[in-house]
Amino acid sequence: MIGLRGRAKVLQFLFVAGVMALLLQLFILQVLDQELSSRADETTISQKEEFPSRGLIFDRNEDLLVENEAIYDLKVNYILLDREEEFLEIKKILGLTDSSFQARLEKDWNSSYFSKRKPYTFYPALSDVQYNLLQEQLHKYPAFFFEKSQKRHYLTIHAPHILGYLNEVNRDQVSAGHGRYNIGDFTGASGIEKQYENLLFGEKGLRYVLRDKYGREIADYRNGALNEAPAEGDDLILTLDIELQSFAEKLLQGKRGSIVALDPRNGELLCMASSPLFDPALLRDPQKRRKGYSELLTDPNKPLFDRSVLAKYPPGSIFKPFISLVALQLGVTHPGRYLPCSGMYYYNGVPFKCHQHPATTNIQNALAHSCNTYFRILLRDIVDVEGFKNPVEGLDTLRYFADHFGMGRRLGLDFPAESPGYMPDPALYDRMYPKDQGGWKSPTIMSIGIGQGEIEMTTLQMANLVAILANRGYYYTPHLLKDLKNRYFEKPAEYLMRHDVPIDREHFDPVIQGMERVIYAGTGHKAYVPNLSICGKTGTSQNPHGEDHSVFIAFAPVENPEIAIAVMVENAGAGNDVAAPMAGLVAEYYLKDSIPLNRTWLYESVSNMQVIQP
Repeated sequence: MIGLRGRAKVLQFLFVAGVMALLLQLFILQVLDQELSSRADETTISQKEEFPSRGLIFDRNEDLLVENEAIYDLKVNYILLDREEEFLEIKKILGLTDSSFQARLEKDWNSSYFSKRKPYTFYPALSDVQYNLLQEQLHKYPAFFFEKSQKRHYLTIHAPHILGYLNEVNRDQVSAGHGRYNIGDFTGASGIEKQYENLLFGEKGLRYVLRDKYGREIADYRNGALNEAPAEGDDLILTLDIELQSFAEKLLQGKRGSIVALDPRNGELLCMASSPLFDPALLRDPQKRRKGYSELLTDPNKPLFDRSVLAKYPPGSIFKPFISLVALQLGVTHPGRYLPCSGMYYYNGVPFKCHQHPATTNIQNALAHSCNTYFRILLRDIVDVEGFKNPVEGLDTLRYFADHFGMGRRLGLDFPAESPGYMPDPALYDRMYPKDQGGWKSPTIMSIGIGQGEIEMTTLQMANLVAILANRGYYYTPHLLKDLKNRYFEKPAEYLMRHDVPIDREHFDPVIQGMERVIYAGTGHKAYVPNLSICGKTGTSQNPHGEDHSVFIAFAPVENPEIAIAVMVENAGAGNDVAAPMAGLVAEYYLKDSIPLNRTWLYESVSNMQVIQP
């Protein structure tokens, strides 16, 4: 143990050593360093950050989606400005008025972010024409100079919600960046660009530069011997199949809605299409961004809104396979149970509508023909599992299963935004139906059994539901990052972990049989694909504000499934009308690589269908 006196001596030694090191460095710079000494009256050493190349982005087949493009920024050194000069050529070439020119010139000189002696960006990302014209004129204006930089070049117009774009950092981001960012730098503003900013950005380098008294660069100090090279960002390989994404977006054109497809074997997202789309150039071009963002924000169709992960809908009848599994697991029903349906379900003399269909002699036929009566009764059986007068226990039991299926919570997608959807709890119904006014029981909430009422799901959650069905009882967290191209990458444990649901495997067999019948003898025949076994379920999501939404879930092939699909098209009517053929086409395109000539009529019919009224 070192005593107090010993500690004091150690501290004194460290202090003296530190002072000596500083004096030695000062001696080297001022006495021994002839380069600086010879220029002492006219030069200073400054540190200049060197930007790394931002990481590239590829799809799962390593098709390049996002690269970097060399550009030039116009910089200005304020202290060198000639106040008598009109800068007419610069204004004309850049299309700037006197006021806009002045606005770009003036900064908050009282802040720590700007200095009149430190060059700053006057006009970023010059076009080739602007650069060439300015080259001929800039010799007249010594305060202005070019600096080479990079901008993102997006090689596809598809998946704009997923890929995202960059934006200039604000002061809060500079402060929170711990030296990573300076004013004028760019960072991921949305999508993958934002989600994986830390991987894509890389590490800045450092140059020691000799400058004259006006801040102009003369040369690298010591010919660059002390410079630190930047480390380029990581190249990302996404799980996305850009061809399938493009195909899904074409199916959705003229419609509001989304298509999500994933590989149930590992949770990798194959496509995550949202419609309407927007022209990504409106947000990716710094000169167009403000106006473009304003236009998109006021568009009544809300193209910026990512309907695949943010929009919440009543799932409609695609919820019935889940209700079937819970009822079978709890033992309140069995696969061969017959429940008659006359086209109506009556409770206390009040009719609840179904539709005419063949007899529901078992749960398979009930699913195939989407009998509302059958699943209202099953929902009541679940909620009444602890007795008619104790619906709280039954609803909490349903919520327990729903949570394991990823409903009512975020799934953990590696994306900046994801809605949790909504799964109602007893407290909600206590507020809606106070006890002093009669309270609530299973008949009050039996619309949940057919996917209506207060329950809401995202299209991503619907795709995850069908992945669980495809796997007969488990799923992997949906994700978008598959690998890194330029270095070893160990996928995070949360994307490798298998999530088992508390349903015995044997209960999946009758449900899957029913979903097969949906395609070849039920409500989803428009999803049929020749020589491809598909399981599916139609849904019609009731919309109190207009036409119902068309919903469909599917997986294929039935054995050893490779794709799980959820389709939601707003205001398009019944599930079989629009969503079902779209799901069938997506499965066919992915598993067979193309749509055969004898089925192109269906593709053209669906893709040309206009649901959004002009």
